[in-house]
This record gives sequence, structure tokens and C-alpha cells, in this order.
Amino acid sequence: MGGHNAGRFSAAEIDDFRYRLQDTTSLALFDPLGIDEEILRLKLEAAPEEAETITISTDDRWPIPDERRIVSSTALRAQHREPVEYPIVLPIDQVREVSEFVHREIPARDLRWVDDAEYLIAFRPFWGDKAHTGTQTEINRALSTGKTVIAYSPRDDQASSPFATLVPTIQDEQTFYNEIGLATA
Repeated sequence: MGGHNAGRFSAAEIDDFRYRLQDTTSLALFDPLGIDEEILRLKLEAAPEEAETITISTDDRWPIPDERRIVSSTALRAQHREPVEYPIVLPIDQVREVSEFVHREIPARDLRWVDDAEYLIAFRPFWGDKAHTGTQTEINRALSTGKTVIAYSPRDDQASSPFATLVPTIQDEQTFYNEIGLATA
């Protein structure tokens, strides 16, 4: 799945899409919204020069309900492990040390996921009149390796770039869900 920036559509719309896929398919989803490594870089950029720590709160994360997490708090406790408690306070020198490495690893990881996938599903890869760079790169990688790309992109999201025509898009939401059903049968 691609598209981390909600742009003109709501978090609720994104979550509805994610949950419908989780609840109605047998797909193994590689979902970048469940990974929070960009928080480190963003917090570091926003920190005052004299800061000695950065603090990560639950408000900094995409709000995934516990029952929708890959490993829920209940599952961790059943294994006699404690879930992460917020806020998390980290020494800023340690965040500086790892943040650029972590930032560079995101594209490599996401492209490995594309390489390992049978096909790619993209939810609204265009919004306004532009493509999200990361999502477009993932789509291009999938297409260049011969993978099927199924993209839902309503008419008002269509990008005017001639490269956008390389992405086969479905504009009707129900048709899109039917196509996913056919692809996963």
C-alpha cells in the first residue's frame, strides 16, 4: 500500500480502506502507516538547538487501534512482555546518530516489500494534481518487474503528468473492491 500523506482525504477514509482489506482478504499487507521511523527525523528537525532530548507521544503516531496492531498490547502481556509506554523520551544525540541512517533505509525497505509482493495495491496514489514520490516509485518498481498494480484513484485525484498514464487506475470504488476480490481469489 502506498501513500503516507493524507493530503485532501481523511485519516478515517484511509483507515476504512486498510480495515476493509484486512477484514475481507487473505492478503499479507505491508503497510507503511504502521511504521514510525520518520517520527525520529521530524522530531529532530523540530527540536530547539539546545534540546537534550526528544519526546514521542501517542499523538505523533498514526492512530492504529490496539486490536488492529500486528502485535497488540494484550498479545504482548500474554507473552509476559510489556507494551511500549508513552511518552518515550530519547537522548537527542542518539537520535542524531541514527536518524539519517533510518531515513535512508525507508526506501530500501519499501522497495524490498514491492520486490517480495505478488502485486501492488495503491490507494489514491494521486491527490490534487500530483503523485506522492514514494508511492510513484513503488508503483514504477512493481511495473518494471512485471507485477500487477491495482490502483484506486477517483477522477478528482487524477494527475496530469504523462507518467501517470503508466499507472492503471480504477476510478469507481466498488469496481476497485471487486477487482481486489478477483485478484485475491
